[in-house]
Amino acid sequence: MTLPASGAKLPMNAPNRKTTNAAIRTITHSLPAAEEDMAAAYLEALETEAGQHAGLRLKTVYVGGGTPTALSMSALTRLLETVRGRFCLESPVEFTVEANPGTLSRDQVSLLAAAGVNRVSLGVQSMQMRLLSALG
Repeated sequence: MTLPASGAKLPMNAPNRKTTNAAIRTITHSLPAAEEDMAAAYLEALETEAGQHAGLRLKTVYVGGGTPTALSMSALTRLLETVRGRFCLESPVEFTVEANPGTLSRDQVSLLAAAGVNRVSLGVQSMQMRLLSALG
């Protein structure tokens, strides 16, 4: 019996860090060594769990619940390769990655596109500085 294609959400809770403007919370673009170790541990756990569901047919993939684009390019590549390598992405697939518009780079956009990501969810809290300040 073949199971119908489903969806998967892969939460990527990268650490938040204050910028020089203390009113705006954002994700750092390059994580300190301890956080890189945490990211590596997360990716290892993701690979293990994804291996338990290898071949699962997916029509929807959402990588977010945090900001995966805060990862280093090599870690982001590893995450995307895990998704593409462990799951069977049905055509057409909706493949979404959450990103911070203030830190998303051209290289990351190119990497996402090359990996088949066809939707980017921009985590915009507000475009008004007054509201951002109130949000903390």
